Amino acid sequence: MPITGAMPSVPRVSVVVPAYNLARFLPAALDSALAQDWPTDALEVIVVDDGSTDGTAAVLASYAGRVRAIRQANGGLVAAVDRGLAAATGDYVALLDADDEWPRDRVRRQVEHLEAHPAVGLVHGDMELIDAHGVTTAPSFDAQRGYAPARGRLLGPLLAGNFVSGGASMLRASLLPALTPIAADAAYPDWWLAANVAAVAEIDHLPGIFNRYRFHGANMGLGADVAKIDRTLAAEVPWRRWMLRHLVPDPSVAAADLAAAYRSWEYGLLRGAAAGTTAQARELAPVGEAQTAAARRHADAGARALRAGDADTAARRLLQALGEDPWDGAARLDLELALRALGDTPPAAAPAPPVATLPLRTRVTLAWAGALLATPEHLRGYLATVGADDDATLLILTRSDRELDALVRLADALGLDADGGADLLAQPEPLTRPARLLLAARADATLGPAPADWRPAATGQAVAMAA
Repeated sequence: MPITGAMPSVPRVSVVVPAYNLARFLPAALDSALAQDWPTDALEVIVVDDGSTDGTAAVLASYAGRVRAIRQANGGLVAAVDRGLAAATGDYVALLDADDEWPRDRVRRQVEHLEAHPAVGLVHGDMELIDAHGVTTAPSFDAQRGYAPARGRLLGPLLAGNFVSGGASMLRASLLPALTPIAADAAYPDWWLAANVAAVAEIDHLPGIFNRYRFHGANMGLGADVAKIDRTLAAEVPWRRWMLRHLVPDPSVAAADLAAAYRSWEYGLLRGAAAGTTAQARELAPVGEAQTAAARRHADAGARALRAGDADTAARRLLQALGEDPWDGAARLDLELALRALGDTPPAAAPAPPVATLPLRTRVTLAWAGALLATPEHLRGYLATVGADDDATLLILTRSDRELDALVRLADALGLDADGGADLLAQPEPLTRPARLLLAARADATLGPAPADWRPAATGQAVAMAA
């Protein structure tokens, strides 16, 4: 097993298996996980029995001591995966559906790749399709759908549709603060995980088979008829709306991606309405008072940016407005104008470095440039107590080049020696919810007040005010 020479220690891998009334396939799935060419003491298999009424409990009893079983009332696939992720203790996490199987070298190949590529937060690969009896029906799912692997910062393409199979993926557990708990709006766990990982890290694709996807006629996606697809698109509306609200501000999302996300959203809304799953189309995306107010703020900001000739900012704010209130016709019209003005232009700003690979020391304090500029005594007090030899980083988030320039002048005025003083790192403020959650989880304290629209408390983590 070629792992000890490449790694100083063997990483622990958590395998999350959501199971609901699939007792007939579950043993094959568990056997394939337990048979990995990976040390058994570095492999954790967690099965979440989502209220099964078949023989799942008996199957799990026969694996006592080899897998960890968690039973909960039926809450659906997303809830089962969320419960499993919360229980995971490994360095890496992989999902295995209870009706699928893994090739024996799957864990090793993906761990080795993630260990060698620290900027990659999630790696995925191809799948082999099998029938209910385990007979191969298609040797390559990627070839069947004509998928050309993409690599890097992939948030933009993921806004329009998912191309990352959860069953063939592995992700870093260190990113879980940005991913969990999974929002109730999420349509599927694999799309949720891929899109949120893409907001904080790179995604990579490896050649070869990493999952044997069992098609048995009752699957959620493959083989669905038109009516089922329409119902599925209707169910996706809350999730697509969530992405518009929380992910489109990321500067790595190009103009073409913004347009594709909008067209995909409109198509899903139209098909969902056509499916007749609600009495009125508006019931697909209800809007409350808070959402109306938020939509108005975004729409007004987008309209101002459009009139000022900043089509990129306009498109992002107007997409956020539609995520809050999909029925705002004025915002939709302005968005069409902004997208037309954008054309195929590249992103307006270079993407900020992935949060997961920032060169931070052990103890991290968060600060916002605007707050430090308003009350320089906070920075002065920090510099008086923290020096170059302390294992600490002050991470200062900026909202504009003007703020950064003013921050540099403040540091000069305070006599900060870049070579011999405290470790200070300034970077553009993350604009997406996952990136903010990850930073909040990584930080030990904050220096100065946080902006009103920045809510690290959403992680449930208590952060202290530094002196």
